[in-house]
Amino acid sequence: MGDNGVDGKVSLVVAVTGDLNKDGRDDRAVFLVQDSAGSGVFYFLNVFLHDRESHLRLIGEEFLGDRIKFDFVDIYKQGSVSSITGVAIHPDDYGQLVVAFSTRTNEQSFADEPTLYLTKNWKVKAGKLNLTGNY
Repeated sequence: MGDNGVDGKVSLVVAVTGDLNKDGRDDRAVFLVQDSAGSGVFYFLNVFLHDRESHLRLIGEEFLGDRIKFDFVDIYKQGSVSSITGVAIHPDDYGQLVVAFSTRTNEQSFADEPTLYLTKNWKVKAGKLNLTGNY
């Protein structure tokens, strides 16, 4: 957690680990919130892969929205069960990164509670983060 005094405060919401690129090493997804000290509260997902020297390397950052309502983030692996359906995750989906949250529809004001529930899914291909689904 940090505070730079100018742009507000950045806080860690949650970090999860799992093998995103099937190299046998745990990678990391970090969910951050930036309180801008103004009207916005911005949510970001940062994804890091372990390189050959076991250092974490940022491969992608995704802006998820302003004043969203976070639900969960997960990296699917053997034994994972969907937090939404309760069904076991298929082996083809191991290594998939999933984030779920509520946001506002285009018709909603930022004063309203977020009502649109979304899940976003990513996979790592050729060392890059690729969005595979947005539901």
